[in-house]
Parts: sequence; structure tokens; C-alpha cells
Amino acid sequence: ARGTLLRSRYDSFAGRLRQHEVRRQARFLCRGMHAMVVNDAGTAAERGGEKTARIVEVESLAELPRQDPQANVQVDVHHSTLNYKDGLIVLGKKGVVKQFPIVPGIDYAGVVTKSSSKVVQEGDRVVLTGNKAGQFFDGGYAQRAACQAE
Repeated sequence: ARGTLLRSRYDSFAGRLRQHEVRRQARFLCRGMHAMVVNDAGTAAERGGEKTARIVEVESLAELPRQDPQANVQVDVHHSTLNYKDGLIVLGKKGVVKQFPIVPGIDYAGVVTKSSSKVVQEGDRVVLTGNKAGQFFDGGYAQRAACQAE
């Protein structure tokens, strides 16, 4: 019995070690970015009960569904809030969002990585609240976001 117990502990430890190594290597292989993309509840139901929100990996912001065509700043998102409107959006409720699919995140903060604006420069720390993010255009529930500087 003792040999079985030791073997099962070893197998458990070895399994966790393999999982850790896979996760560690996956971080280096992931060259893109992750974002939460949300569909409305009706579309999710039509697709066989698919969840309204899903995490996707994309290579660039251009692959996300609702980019602001007038965006002149790109931000590495460090923090994003969860408020009532975001909660409704994640559940796929209509009324808050202009059109689905969309990346929620009405408020977010981060560091500017690209800018063609005179208002903010690369490296500036910024906070975005409102500005149609997460409702009309993709918001801060992504590792990167694009917006208009005001």
C-alpha cells in the first residue's frame, strides 16, 4: 500500500510539473494578444448554446470585431473595470451595445504604445473612461486597445 501511495504522489507531482512546463512554454509561443469577445445572447443560443463571452487570441487589434476607424492611440491595457454596463454586455444583453460582437471594457488604464496624437505620447500612462469604448467600439477587456485621444 505504501508503494502505491508514493507512486500516486509521484504521478501527481510529475503531472503538475508537466503542466507547469507546458504553461511556461506557451507564454513564449504566444505572440499575439488575448481579448474577451462577446456575442448577444440570441446569437449564442442559435449556435447551440455557445457562451456569450469567449477569450480569443489574435495577432493584432485589426482582427477584433469593432475597431474605431478614427483611433489614433494604441494602449497596452494594464487594468480594466467591471461595472454594471460591462456586466450587461458580458451577458449578451442588448441595449448597452450598439452592435455585437464586441470587446467590452468601458473603462481601462494602461500605457500608450503607439500614438499619432499631439495630446499623448508613447510611454504616457493613460486612463480611458467612456469615449464609446466597450459600447460602440472594442474596449479594455483585451491586452491592447485602440482609442481616440481627447
